[in-house]
Amino acid sequence: MSRHGGAGSRAEREAAAWLARLRGPDSAAHHDAFEAWYVADAENEAAYERLLATWTASAAAAETPAGQARPPLVPRGGGLRPWHGAIAAALALFVLTGIFLPRAHDIADAPDRVMLASALGEIRTVTLSDGTRATLDTQTRLQENFSQDERRVIIESGRARFEVAGDPRPFIVEADGRGVTGTGSFDLERLGGDLSIAALSGEIRVSDGGRSWSIVPGRMLQTSADGPARETALPRGASQWTAGILSFEDVPLGTVAAAINRYNATAIRIDPGAVRLRFTGTLHARQPEAAARTLAAAFRLDLSRDGRGDFFLAAPTK
Repeated sequence: MSRHGGAGSRAEREAAAWLARLRGPDSAAHHDAFEAWYVADAENEAAYERLLATWTASAAAAETPAGQARPPLVPRGGGLRPWHGAIAAALALFVLTGIFLPRAHDIADAPDRVMLASALGEIRTVTLSDGTRATLDTQTRLQENFSQDERRVIIESGRARFEVAGDPRPFIVEADGRGVTGTGSFDLERLGGDLSIAALSGEIRVSDGGRSWSIVPGRMLQTSADGPARETALPRGASQWTAGILSFEDVPLGTVAAAINRYNATAIRIDPGAVRLRFTGTLHARQPEAAARTLAAAFRLDLSRDGRGDFFLAAPTK
């Protein structure tokens, strides 16, 4: 029997199924149902967080030479515990649904086109087939589409950091008709029709139809489908997101809450009377309660929780 009891075994199996769905091509369609399942029972929340932590750690280990050479682990005494069975169920779902694992480029159904995705709250690093390291932020979807002439990656949604490997072929990231060519390292975030590119090292070039820009390290460019481009200095701490730390500089509370909510099933909601307050500081992306308490203390807001477990921040009643 699982050390978490019968409910834990049930929650672990369901968590494995949810993790598979959230890594699928229609993950957005499942978000509301997942959130309802996540907050319905503390066992659900605990099981999902355990599985996500195990999966993230396994993904990191798989990228090391030792991890790639290591045989599968089997518990002493034979057989699988229910928790191992939950992980196995998740892996089976990944295979059956065509969702690829950290070494996705080794098992893709087409040799030159590979889909990569991250789940809700997951930050994972993978190695592309040319040796480039890509770190995927929460709920990010990429398509690796390499050819003999170029290395092209399509970012469908989310944010990723690319540490480009040396190769005579150009490395191009495509997003909504715009292209980013880089020889060093850079962050690229796509939210709907908006695109943000942060240059960290090397030479970064951005093209959008007849327009083009070169970005030097320490600068970022923001473009939209229907507006002018804007280049600014890279905000202090902006590169810490790969460690799960989000940095804000004079940002409205509504925007801060939206950024935290991208990582968590439990949301932070802001009263309309406080949504325009501006925050400067850092928050842990995957700790919504700590973030809510920090914001409440910073602006002397009332903090409460609703029936779904979401955090609600409002100006004190007079």
